[in-house]
Order: sequence, then structure tokens, then C-alpha cells
Amino acid sequence: GVSMAINPWVTQGMRDAGMNNRDVHPDFQWMTDITGLQANTIACPLSPAWRNWLSEAYRLYASTGPRVLWLEDDIRIHGHRPVTWACFCDLHLRRFGERIGRTITREELAAEVLKPGAPSSLRREWLRFEGDGIAGAIRQVAETVYGRHPGVQLGLMCSAPWSHAMEVRDWDQVLDLVRGPHRAVTIRPCMMN
Repeated sequence: GVSMAINPWVTQGMRDAGMNNRDVHPDFQWMTDITGLQANTIACPLSPAWRNWLSEAYRLYASTGPRVLWLEDDIRIHGHRPVTWACFCDLHLRRFGERIGRTITREELAAEVLKPGAPSSLRREWLRFEGDGIAGAIRQVAETVYGRHPGVQLGLMCSAPWSHAMEVRDWDQVLDLVRGPHRAVTIRPCMMN
């Protein structure tokens, strides 16, 4: 009669904290900041190897039959020190270039994103693209978990509302993915107050 929840704390992590996982996961694409500085433990949310690893980890956790299997609030595009906000790795630049129909450099994108004044259409599209990357990672985990263990409920922990607003998170998409086949979404609001 006892149910359990699992909070793995393994999605992206919030900071390198002096660690380096490059030898452990040599096939991961690593999160890169607007200047080109790369993290050593924070995977890029578009990294196919990271997405596959994360989905397999969640499949294993789900196989134990928890009532709730949490995606912690580190699955986001901001706050992954030394990368403060978003990923500007080569994979992101290439895929974003495909999305907008032209090649774009990190320097060009940085200038557009940081330009004062009203956000340009390119900046708005970049933010949507970043949010879609997180949603894509959540989608892969949800399909893996719900495809094999539909009775397990994914739960989503949230960062501060201002953080998610800044990253233009598509809440309808993300919450639909987390809810999966269940009647309601399981969510933990931010505890920052």
C-alpha cells in the first residue's frame, strides 16, 4: 500500500561545480554560452546522445514502478553555470540556421539577441527555438516512459516564474507532454519565495 516517487536529479544539472563529465560521456554535445565558453557537465538539450541517455535513464527509473517520476527544474535553458542563459553551441547554430533558412554565426546571433530595443523577429524565433529544444527533450523522455510504463506519472518541477517567462516556455506543449495519458498534470511550483 506504499507508493513512491523518484526524483533522480539527472536531467541537465545546474552547474559544473568543478566537475568534468567529458570523459564519461564523450559523445555528448556540451552547453555553450554566447561567447563560446563550454560547460563540462551540462549537456546541450539538443544533443542526441544526451537525449538518448536521459530517456534510457528514465526508462530504468520508470521500470521500478514509482507513482511519480520527476523531471527536476534543471531541465531548462537558463542557469547552468558557467553557461548562464541558453545554448549557443555549434549544433544549436546549425539547427537554428536550418530553421531560419540561412547560416548564422554565434557572433551574429549574439549581436541580435543582445541588441537594445524591441526584440527583433530573429530574437523571438531564437527564443522559440530554444524552448522547442527543451520540449523536444521532454517529449523523448515522455514517449519512452509512457510507451513502456503508462501507469507511471511524470512530474515537473518548476523554476521561478520569471525564469520560465524569460525563456518563453511553451507551457501548453510542455504540460501536455508531462501529463501524457494521465487525467491531470503533476507539477511542483517554484519554492523560491
